[in-house]
Amino acid sequence: ILFMLALCYQFPRFLDAQRQHKWGIEGQGELRGLIGKTVGILGLGHTGGELATRCKAFGMNVLAWRRSAEPHPSVDHLYSTEKGDGIEDVLHQSDILVLALPLSDRTFHLLGEREFSQMKDTAFLVNMARGNVINEAALLKALNDGEIAGAGLDTFGQEPLPESSPLW
Repeated sequence: ILFMLALCYQFPRFLDAQRQHKWGIEGQGELRGLIGKTVGILGLGHTGGELATRCKAFGMNVLAWRRSAEPHPSVDHLYSTEKGDGIEDVLHQSDILVLALPLSDRTFHLLGEREFSQMKDTAFLVNMARGNVINEAALLKALNDGEIAGAGLDTFGQEPLPESSPLW
Protein backbone atom coordinates (compact mmCIF):
# COMPACT_ATOMS: atom_id res chain seq x y z
CA ILE A 1 0.00 0.00 0.00
CA LEU A 2 2.96 2.29 0.64
CA PHE A 3 4.13 1.75 -2.94
CA MET A 4 0.61 2.39 -4.27
CA LEU A 5 0.28 5.67 -2.36
CA ALA A 6 3.83 6.79 -3.22
CA LEU A 7 3.24 6.14 -6.93
CA CYS A 8 -0.21 7.76 -7.06
CA TYR A 9 0.96 10.86 -5.19
CA GLN A 10 4.33 11.04 -6.98
CA PHE A 11 6.08 11.02 -3.62
CA PRO A 12 9.64 11.32 -5.02
CA ARG A 13 8.71 14.70 -6.53
CA PHE A 14 7.43 15.94 -3.15
CA LEU A 15 10.59 14.70 -1.46
CA ASP A 16 12.73 16.53 -4.02
CA ALA A 17 10.69 19.71 -3.45
CA GLN A 18 11.16 19.37 0.30
CA ARG A 19 14.91 19.00 -0.12
CA GLN A 20 14.89 22.18 -2.23
CA HIS A 21 12.75 23.96 0.39
CA LYS A 22 9.90 24.36 -2.11
CA TRP A 23 6.25 24.19 -1.10
CA GLY A 24 4.55 21.43 -3.11
CA ILE A 25 4.90 20.41 -6.74
CA GLU A 26 3.36 21.52 -9.99
CA GLY A 27 0.08 19.72 -10.62
CA GLN A 28 -0.37 18.53 -7.05
CA GLY A 29 -4.03 19.55 -7.07
CA GLU A 30 -4.69 16.97 -9.78
CA LEU A 31 -3.19 14.06 -7.85
CA ARG A 32 -5.65 11.62 -6.32
CA GLY A 33 -5.24 8.77 -3.88
CA LEU A 34 -6.50 5.23 -4.13
CA ILE A 35 -10.24 5.74 -3.76
CA GLY A 36 -12.05 4.70 -6.93
CA LYS A 37 -8.96 3.15 -8.51
CA THR A 38 -8.93 -0.44 -9.72
CA VAL A 39 -6.34 -2.73 -8.23
CA GLY A 40 -5.63 -6.05 -9.89
CA ILE A 41 -4.07 -8.66 -7.64
CA LEU A 42 -2.36 -11.63 -9.29
CA GLY A 43 -2.25 -14.30 -6.62
CA LEU A 44 -4.93 -14.47 -3.97
CA GLY A 45 -3.35 -16.59 -1.29
CA HIS A 46 -2.95 -15.32 2.25
CA THR A 47 -0.95 -12.22 1.28
CA GLY A 48 -3.06 -11.35 -1.75
CA GLY A 49 -6.27 -11.89 0.22
CA GLU A 50 -5.11 -9.64 3.05
CA LEU A 51 -4.14 -6.99 0.51
CA ALA A 52 -7.60 -7.22 -1.11
CA THR A 53 -9.23 -6.54 2.26
CA ARG A 54 -7.07 -3.49 2.85
CA CYS A 55 -7.63 -2.17 -0.68
CA LYS A 56 -11.41 -2.32 -0.13
CA ALA A 57 -10.90 -0.21 3.00
CA PHE A 58 -9.28 2.41 0.73
CA GLY A 59 -12.38 2.43 -1.48
CA MET A 60 -10.75 0.60 -4.36
CA ASN A 61 -12.35 -1.66 -6.94
CA VAL A 62 -10.62 -5.03 -6.43
CA LEU A 63 -9.98 -7.55 -9.20
CA ALA A 64 -8.03 -10.73 -8.60
CA TRP A 65 -6.68 -13.71 -10.51
CA ARG A 66 -5.90 -17.03 -8.89
CA ARG A 67 -5.93 -20.74 -9.63
CA SER A 68 -9.12 -21.61 -7.76
CA ALA A 69 -12.54 -20.11 -8.33
CA GLU A 70 -13.19 -19.85 -4.57
CA PRO A 71 -14.55 -16.34 -3.95
CA HIS A 72 -13.06 -13.82 -1.56
CA PRO A 73 -15.31 -11.32 0.27
CA SER A 74 -13.16 -8.29 -0.65
CA VAL A 75 -12.83 -9.10 -4.36
CA ASP A 76 -15.30 -7.44 -6.74
CA HIS A 77 -14.45 -9.72 -9.67
CA LEU A 78 -12.47 -12.94 -9.52
CA TYR A 79 -10.73 -14.45 -12.53
CA SER A 80 -9.35 -17.96 -12.17
CA THR A 81 -7.50 -20.59 -14.14
CA GLU A 82 -10.12 -23.07 -12.88
CA LYS A 83 -12.67 -21.13 -14.96
CA GLY A 84 -10.25 -20.87 -17.89
CA ASP A 85 -9.44 -17.19 -17.31
CA GLY A 86 -6.10 -15.66 -18.17
CA ILE A 87 -4.57 -12.55 -16.70
CA GLU A 88 -5.45 -10.34 -19.69
CA ASP A 89 -8.69 -8.93 -18.25
CA VAL A 90 -6.91 -7.95 -15.05
CA LEU A 91 -4.07 -6.33 -17.02
CA HIS A 92 -6.47 -4.25 -19.18
CA GLN A 93 -8.54 -2.93 -16.27
CA SER A 94 -6.01 -2.30 -13.51
CA ASP A 95 -4.82 1.12 -12.47
CA ILE A 96 -2.44 -0.68 -10.13
CA LEU A 97 -1.33 -4.26 -10.73
CA VAL A 98 0.04 -6.10 -7.70
CA LEU A 99 1.95 -9.38 -7.91
CA ALA A 100 1.39 -11.55 -4.85
CA LEU A 101 2.00 -15.05 -6.19
CA PRO A 102 4.71 -17.64 -5.70
CA LEU A 103 7.55 -18.20 -8.16
CA SER A 104 7.12 -21.44 -10.08
CA ASP A 105 7.67 -22.75 -13.59
CA ARG A 106 4.22 -21.34 -14.47
CA THR A 107 4.89 -17.89 -13.01
CA PHE A 108 8.53 -17.42 -14.09
CA HIS A 109 8.51 -14.23 -16.23
CA LEU A 110 4.71 -14.16 -16.09
CA LEU A 111 4.96 -10.48 -16.99
CA GLY A 112 6.91 -9.71 -20.14
CA GLU A 113 6.66 -7.41 -23.14
CA ARG A 114 3.29 -8.78 -24.26
CA GLU A 115 1.73 -8.32 -20.82
CA PHE A 116 3.12 -4.82 -20.29
CA SER A 117 1.73 -3.78 -23.68
CA GLN A 118 -1.74 -4.84 -22.47
CA MET A 119 -1.64 -2.57 -19.43
CA LYS A 120 -2.85 1.03 -19.32
CA ASP A 121 -0.07 3.54 -19.91
CA THR A 122 -1.19 5.18 -16.67
CA ALA A 123 -0.94 1.92 -14.68
CA PHE A 124 1.50 1.16 -11.91
CA LEU A 125 3.05 -2.22 -11.10
CA VAL A 126 3.79 -3.32 -7.55
CA ASN A 127 5.76 -6.53 -7.04
CA MET A 128 5.63 -8.09 -3.61
CA ALA A 129 6.04 -11.61 -5.00
CA ARG A 130 9.41 -12.77 -6.33
CA GLY A 131 11.69 -10.87 -8.69
CA ASN A 132 11.69 -13.47 -11.43
CA VAL A 133 7.91 -13.30 -11.83
CA ILE A 134 8.80 -10.25 -13.96
CA ASN A 135 11.04 -10.19 -17.00
CA GLU A 136 13.08 -7.22 -15.77
CA ALA A 137 14.38 -6.32 -19.25
CA ALA A 138 10.76 -6.10 -20.46
CA LEU A 139 9.85 -4.02 -17.40
CA LEU A 140 12.64 -1.54 -18.10
CA LYS A 141 11.52 -1.28 -21.72
CA ALA A 142 7.89 -0.71 -20.63
CA LEU A 143 8.95 2.01 -18.20
CA ASN A 144 11.29 3.72 -20.68
CA ASP A 145 8.73 3.54 -23.51
CA GLY A 146 5.89 4.86 -21.33
CA GLU A 147 3.85 1.65 -21.63
CA ILE A 148 3.29 1.83 -17.86
CA ALA A 149 3.59 4.82 -15.55
CA GLY A 150 5.77 3.38 -12.79
CA ALA A 151 6.71 0.47 -10.57
CA GLY A 152 7.18 -0.24 -6.88
CA LEU A 153 9.48 -3.21 -6.53
CA ASP A 154 10.04 -5.07 -3.28
CA THR A 155 12.05 -7.89 -4.85
CA PHE A 156 14.37 -8.48 -7.79
CA GLY A 157 15.78 -11.31 -9.88
CA GLN A 158 19.20 -10.63 -8.35
CA GLU A 159 19.44 -9.56 -4.73
CA PRO A 160 20.94 -7.44 -3.50
CA LEU A 161 20.24 -5.29 -6.54
CA PRO A 162 23.58 -4.38 -8.15
CA GLU A 163 24.56 -0.71 -7.95
CA SER A 164 24.71 -0.61 -11.74
CA SER A 165 21.12 -1.80 -12.22
CA PRO A 166 18.88 0.68 -14.06
CA LEU A 167 16.04 -0.48 -11.76
CA TRP A 168 17.40 1.84 -9.09
